Amino acid sequence: MNNTILTDLSFYLIVFFTALLCSLVLIPFSRKLALATGLLDHPDRRKVHRSAMPRLGGLGIAGAVLFSVALCIKLSPMVTAYLLGAAIVIFTGLLDDIVSIPPPLKFLGQTLAALVFASEGGGELTALGNLMGLGDIQLGPLSLVFTVLAMVGVMNAVNLSDGLDGLAGGISAIALVFFGMLAYAHQAWFSTAVALAVLGALLGFLRYNSYPARLFMGDTGSLFLGFTLAALAVRLATVSAEFTPVSAIVPAVILSLPIMDTLWVMGNRLRQGKKPFHPDKTHLHHRLLHLGMRHGEVVPVIYGLMFFLGGLAWFGKEWPERWLFALALLLLSSLYAGISWAERQRLNLGRLLTIRHNSPAGNLRLNIRLLQAMERSSRIVLPLFLCFFFSPVLLASPPPPPFGFLSFALALFIILLFPWQGNRKEMPLAHGLFFIATFTMLLSFWTSQPQPFWLVLHGSAVSIFALLWIAPYLMWGQHGKLLLPRSFELMLTVLTFFVPLFVAPALGATKGQQIQLALIWLQAVPITILVKLMVKRHARRNQMLVSSFIAGLSVLGLLSFLN
Repeated sequence: MNNTILTDLSFYLIVFFTALLCSLVLIPFSRKLALATGLLDHPDRRKVHRSAMPRLGGLGIAGAVLFSVALCIKLSPMVTAYLLGAAIVIFTGLLDDIVSIPPPLKFLGQTLAALVFASEGGGELTALGNLMGLGDIQLGPLSLVFTVLAMVGVMNAVNLSDGLDGLAGGISAIALVFFGMLAYAHQAWFSTAVALAVLGALLGFLRYNSYPARLFMGDTGSLFLGFTLAALAVRLATVSAEFTPVSAIVPAVILSLPIMDTLWVMGNRLRQGKKPFHPDKTHLHHRLLHLGMRHGEVVPVIYGLMFFLGGLAWFGKEWPERWLFALALLLLSSLYAGISWAERQRLNLGRLLTIRHNSPAGNLRLNIRLLQAMERSSRIVLPLFLCFFFSPVLLASPPPPPFGFLSFALALFIILLFPWQGNRKEMPLAHGLFFIATFTMLLSFWTSQPQPFWLVLHGSAVSIFALLWIAPYLMWGQHGKLLLPRSFELMLTVLTFFVPLFVAPALGATKGQQIQLALIWLQAVPITILVKLMVKRHARRNQMLVSSFIAGLSVLGLLSFLN
């Protein structure tokens, strides 16, 4: 890793952690403010939650982002355009959260924010590319109008997706990851920094908003996130002397799921003679709930769809634009056609996701005894397993300094986000952080140079032991709900896979190194499942385990700089 990349990494980590720290301070404060002022989201017939929830979390997100952007990024026309537009949309959302303004007034605020961003130097969409195979679609004098309408459309798409715990925040975070990678690959420094700032603030918010949520973002948060995503999409597709723009269809595909859902819902309402903003329960997440899926299953499914479409946009960014557009349209049309068919057939998708274990009657007693013995031995096996897993920290050569820097950053990330109180409802968050820590430790052992033969076998040996340990649970145990990843856990796990899939190529890794990183990710999967089975909901075991990871990462960081 050269000095330029290390400098970039340092700057972007500063932006990310500044926003994360600010959000972890401001979001609990915004929750208390909402409770004190009575700004609560009360349940009704079209909402899923059953009790009144504070809805000012978006104020904490916006405050953390604006503070980190103003503190870390030098003022320029782009920054000014973003800050002014964000201020307008935050005011609009906050006004709606306080007094519930009518849709036309909200639409006016969104339009003004988009107009200020585009006219003050944020960027304009001048062409849509060759979407139909008939040549580039040039917007000409309509570029400003189309840009404003497109940004307003994205704002409303994100706003209307805010229907389940962690849904709007999660899909925004996933989109931001892809926008950040596109911006970094095209050397768009402002877009990269903003994407990381909002991602940091969102992860701090999802700490409290993942199912079951303790607060909502409200219109302040959803409109701000929609504005930011729209601004990044426009900026990346704007012709600039500073970086090579991406095709407009690429960010559109990343955001295609919430956009498609909004168009489908509004079109359906118009066909029924209703107003397009008439509230109902016809959004994608509502339809999946009606098909028998549980709240905790719907959000990961939609996350998976967002990751899939984002990956399609990333890998298809060099394809002919008409191919990418046609494929995305075909996939989304097939999705909605399939859901409509399932509704007509009255299928119960929830049953398809239920894990059932059938054991022959003659082996049932033996299986139960084996599982009980494994449960009792976990108190001894877990410490021994941890000692073997962490042994290379002191026995192997230290990793290179850049990795030590990253080790310190990840240790801080885990300290800030881990649910130290051991709340049962926050276990998915703990599991996701366990996976990140496991992957990072295995990665550090792989980067140690020179690498002795025993260290080459270490990761595989640990992973195989974990796989053998969890096999009886998978075959005969009743831990289906525990093993299925929840929303935040799934997000952190998949984001970790971005290291071999996206980050490594951007840093110049060879194909062999990318394959090795993918194998490390696969090794981390059974290890994390073993950890989940051993600690379950034991608060002390969780704290002991996460403390071990934090200590291991800190020692790795220290040794790498002392080497």
